[in-house]
Amino acid sequence: MTDIATALRELSEPVDRGEKIAVVIQRAARRAGLAYWRTFDLWYGKARTVSDEEVECVASALEKKRREAARNELSELRIRIERLESLLVQTDPDFHRPTIDLMRSQRRAGLRGDGLKDRSLDSGLTPPAGFRRSLA
Repeated sequence: MTDIATALRELSEPVDRGEKIAVVIQRAARRAGLAYWRTFDLWYGKARTVSDEEVECVASALEKKRREAARNELSELRIRIERLESLLVQTDPDFHRPTIDLMRSQRRAGLRGDGLKDRSLDSGLTPPAGFRRSLA
């Protein structure tokens, strides 16, 4: 029973400082598709039994939340990469162009599922002097 309470707590996140617990439980109930008082009982471990349907509702809502968070994180990373590439081009386009082209080809190869290391070696692009390739 504590597993479902833990899942409900994760489902209710993020919790703002000073936020009332009733609002937090209501958020978890809405996301899981359960009634408030049933969620309240599950939250505090007062429920005598937990149906498989309730467990499935909470689990599917939690999986949906995690997928959405991962999608948002990936989108934020892509935006950050584009900003960094833009900064590189603005500082000295001729110096950083081969580096940017190399990184883009590696990123695209990774999105297609091709081997990153193999494609980067065969790309025909040479990194500028002073460029250090990571060993990871």
